[in-house]
Amino acid sequence: QRGALAKLAAIIADTDSNIENLELSNESGALSAIDFTISVNNRVHLAHIMRHLKRYLSKKRRFFSFKY
Repeated sequence: QRGALAKLAAIIADTDSNIENLELSNESGALSAIDFTISVNNRVHLAHIMRHLKRYLSKKRRFFSFKY
């Protein structure tokens, strides 16, 4: 979807975090994976970021998972 990467990056930036690394992989024509490495202050900050990302992704009916 056009603009999805920009929106995810904006959510991360708006939650006072920085993207340290980004990896994109296109599994197939319909499925893509985006791996972000972000800096966080603590686990509460991480939970805050994840909540915002989950909220956005669930509205878009996208599948998502988080790795720690």
